[in-house]
Amino acid sequence: LYIILVRAGSRLVGVAPLVRSEQRMCGIKVRCLHAPYNPHVPRFEFIALDDAAGVYGAIWQHLRDTSQEWDALRLSQVPADSDLMRRLPDMAAEDGFLLGTWNGERSPHLLINRDFDDYERGLARAHRKNIRSRLKRLEKLGRVDLEVIAEDVRLDDLLSEGFRIEAAAWKAEHGTAIVSQPEIERFYRSLA
Repeated sequence: LYIILVRAGSRLVGVAPLVRSEQRMCGIKVRCLHAPYNPHVPRFEFIALDDAAGVYGAIWQHLRDTSQEWDALRLSQVPADSDLMRRLPDMAAEDGFLLGTWNGERSPHLLINRDFDDYERGLARAHRKNIRSRLKRLEKLGRVDLEVIAEDVRLDDLLSEGFRIEAAAWKAEHGTAIVSQPEIERFYRSLA
């Protein structure tokens, strides 16, 4: 772990949690500072209280001043509209550091404050057609239902059933199913 703390007097006002490791990038071994990332981390951001500009400035100053100790700073899962993306690239470019950004896949999400018909009407025609086609193929295999669980009475059993379904295709075989890693299963059970 490589954690940068920013203080204003004795008060903690910022945290940049990073990991230091050696990695291969484009076939070259590099000393990398990177976000503590895995596929279950949907987003990453530095923590800044109060004066975000000052906090980000202090974090960048430390990174710049210790740049002889690292070759690449790789920050994954950073939202494009975050303070980190608004501030750090400009400071790095100002100091002559090379930058690259890659847009990742957007995390799918559904607003749950409306019914499915409202959701479906808001989709592009091709997407609606794709959903209907897949639903018809599923219905050939058996009954298709949507069950909304609004209380936690049977939550543990229902989560187990959901995890079993998630693992039933290729994920369990490849070790990427939620139940393949006890700590990941604990994380999702805790989240639920």
